[in-house]
Amino acid sequence: MNERNGHPYLMYDSIQATPELLAQCMEPAIRGRVEALAKTIRMRRIRRLVLTGCGTSLMIAQCCVHFFTAWTDLDAVAESAFELQHYPTVRLREGDAIIGFSHTGGTKAVVDFIQGCRAKGYLTAGFLEVAGSRLDAAAEISVIGGKDGATPKTRSFSTGILLGAMLALCLGDRERPEVWAALEHLPEQARWVLTRAETPMKTLAKDWLSREHFVLVGSGTNFIAAREGSLKLLEAANVPALGIQIEELAHGNELYLDESWGVLFLAPQNCK
Repeated sequence: MNERNGHPYLMYDSIQATPELLAQCMEPAIRGRVEALAKTIRMRRIRRLVLTGCGTSLMIAQCCVHFFTAWTDLDAVAESAFELQHYPTVRLREGDAIIGFSHTGGTKAVVDFIQGCRAKGYLTAGFLEVAGSRLDAAAEISVIGGKDGATPKTRSFSTGILLGAMLALCLGDRERPEVWAALEHLPEQARWVLTRAETPMKTLAKDWLSREHFVLVGSGTNFIAAREGSLKLLEAANVPALGIQIEELAHGNELYLDESWGVLFLAPQNCK
């Protein structure tokens, strides 16, 4: 095993590389693939997008549903690839396009579902990070972002959401230059957050060393971020963690909270 210089964890390097990867997603080659997919969706007269993935990739898909709902005239749903295969609650129909998310491009449930849908004549697309992977081969159209080397996926959550937002804007019911401008500003914002957040996060972690459990709370896309954050606590720190929707917390779930819990609310400006 090679010795590491600097920070002992690869995951830390991956987090610090987030701004660079976000910037790469906005480069002409990747943006061109997103635009080509949007053009194909319109040419094929797609009326609904069925987004799928597993783990972090599923949470990316669920977040992207918010973008398609807000910015396009298309219907969009997200569901686990395993559930869609074995316990489907989404009935595929003419006019659907299936988009699979997988960081490695090798998630079996995602690849199998995309292959099956393509064989039935549905438009299929893959959002992934590894060219030549099984999902790259299975999907009719692939959009390949930057590769995340860390096992607990970190920056790929951000880049996957950005690529989904770009597709939604390309499919949008009107021009939104202010949103495009905001997306182009994301790498700079990510650098700002990483610069300012490390010290307070270290302080919070030190203060919470005595906590035995953690719950992250949010609503809308912040609920999805809360679930992803709880998953990272489980994967990276091996501590029990839960991501929950804020209204659900108030319907009985708050009863198990005591001094052994650390509670983190994800509540950016203007959220409900």
